[in-house]
Amino acid sequence: MASNGDNATCIWVCVSWLLCHRLLVNRGLVLRASAMSDDALVGCFVGFTSSIWLVVVLFLGGDSSPVGQHSGIVHLTRIVSSLANVPVLPLAVFLFWVSSKPGTRASGTNTAVDHVTSSPAFLACCSIATLIPSLASLAIGDYTTPILNTAGFLLFALQGVPRHPYDSARHRYSEDYLRIALATDHHEGTVYILPSTLGGMDAVWSPKISNEHIAVDREIMTLFRHMRSDRWHVGEPLERLRQTLAAYHERVMLSAEGASFLASWIYLADSQERPAAAERMSMIRCERAPGVHLIGRDLMYALCHAEYLVFMSQGRLAPGYKEKLGMLRLMSRSGAAKGGTISDKTIGFRPGFDGYAEAVRHVYAMFGYNTEQNDAAEALDFTGTHPPAFSFALKKAPASIDEYVTELWDLSTRNTESTFSALYFFTTVWFMELGNVGGFHIFPLRCRSRDGDAATRLLAWRQVWYAACVAQLVSVSPALLGWFVFGLGA
Repeated sequence: MASNGDNATCIWVCVSWLLCHRLLVNRGLVLRASAMSDDALVGCFVGFTSSIWLVVVLFLGGDSSPVGQHSGIVHLTRIVSSLANVPVLPLAVFLFWVSSKPGTRASGTNTAVDHVTSSPAFLACCSIATLIPSLASLAIGDYTTPILNTAGFLLFALQGVPRHPYDSARHRYSEDYLRIALATDHHEGTVYILPSTLGGMDAVWSPKISNEHIAVDREIMTLFRHMRSDRWHVGEPLERLRQTLAAYHERVMLSAEGASFLASWIYLADSQERPAAAERMSMIRCERAPGVHLIGRDLMYALCHAEYLVFMSQGRLAPGYKEKLGMLRLMSRSGAAKGGTISDKTIGFRPGFDGYAEAVRHVYAMFGYNTEQNDAAEALDFTGTHPPAFSFALKKAPASIDEYVTELWDLSTRNTESTFSALYFFTTVWFMELGNVGGFHIFPLRCRSRDGDAATRLLAWRQVWYAACVAQLVSVSPALLGWFVFGLGA
């Protein structure tokens, strides 16, 4: 029979897990660039509390009667049987998690579950740690504990625990890990990471987290469906983009310093005043797609988020940045700032090809390319590209690609409010009417691998932790019920 100290520890640990679970579901999780995202903190917490439980069982559990009252074998059997109260699965998952290599793929939401439950070493260790104490418990007449422990182990090993609820909880981002969820119908895909003081733009492979895709699924995917069936109107892209950006802004934990760093990146692209941190932010950390220029739909979508974050932080920007808001946003179409800005001072808001070229050169300058050496020429050359037979956006059949580009850009600037939203409008219509041709591609930046980064790999372990804790609660559930009803002395 377990000691009162063992019982109290079991209750304390199980209650702490339940409280942690409710906090995660109600408060949500914060994703960070470092390994200390909330997922990592939860893993450390479960491992720490399980270790305390183990220590208490080893030092306070077992047979409390004097050794002389039993033979040596009986006394040893009672000591081993006390180990049946150890939280084997959470401890084993914790050790496996700590020792796992960074190469564990983060591509699927069940990747880590499959990785753990298919590991012969893991299953062998858990089987032995469950079997030996269970046999010892049977030898001293305790039949309940072995049955429950075996049931918990099988529930975990056979993946019988229901899906965890944390992907539906609110997700927020620290300023060094500003994730941009991209539109996808798949259960995994690419997410873009905005530049920060840690480095430049990045693309990582990630399982699709339902909560962070709410806005993009509701607004952007709906826009794409309407455009594919020619049921959209020219004001719809901006309307849906605004809804998406507003929802994203609520997720971001951005300090005044972080907003100023983003501002230095997007506004001081060609300026000598650009700080050293902005130079680091201009470097692309992921891979560029071969044969593709930077003016791609999803990259422009990410830049819209960066500009919106700066715009909404205008009251906290460092001196000099607020006056530059009109560089990338047509302030005459915004009520969030005092005074207007002459439209021809907003980058790209010139008629025809000249406006498009100006916007393109600014984007290339943001990423450290020398526009004076014509680095942006790849995005300005439409040689060999044919216009669509009929453009739904323009309501006409363009006679040439030059006419199509010129009129599409004019349409883009008339129905948007910023340089990047105009580029997003342009590239989205281009893809819907022409596809990935002429150097355009919806994914101009690619992941280096499908292993994910430190924070993304942690996402794939959520189901493992959840399953281990649920299986352990199943193992001790009758005891927990008895202790709550009759008290620790029962």
